[in-house]
Amino acid sequence: MNNIEARRTTFTLVAILAICTTVLTGPAWAQQPQYQGHIDWAANDSGHPNCTERYLAFPVLSTCLAAGNRSCVTSIAIEAAYRRLDQLAMYLMAEITQCHNSDARNVLYGAGAQAVGDYLRTYNRPPWGPALDLALLIAQTGG
Repeated sequence: MNNIEARRTTFTLVAILAICTTVLTGPAWAQQPQYQGHIDWAANDSGHPNCTERYLAFPVLSTCLAAGNRSCVTSIAIEAAYRRLDQLAMYLMAEITQCHNSDARNVLYGAGAQAVGDYLRTYNRPPWGPALDLALLIAQTGG
């Protein structure tokens, strides 16, 4: 086999591998439910917040205005989901992180609190979640 034939064979194999990778991985990514995409976006967004009055209406959320905006609210929603407060988690995701996007809100509400909570539980629990449990336990025991 000469150099030209070797290059053609290598190119052909690389092209086949690229096509197989696209075919095999593309559909799995495309099958993610739309509501999960909205959650993922909010979890990774710390840009300009919308609807700041909604953040300011709740003292715990007002701290998010200086600590990551949507990503901060999502961490609170994740903790709510770990505590099985799925309705609260869905409210935070729909009404706070997606307050500017009625389509995303509708998609989240359409998925339902259980699905939103289940997906949020696939994220790692915020590091402060267990510490909050410990603080509540100490406060309840008077220690």
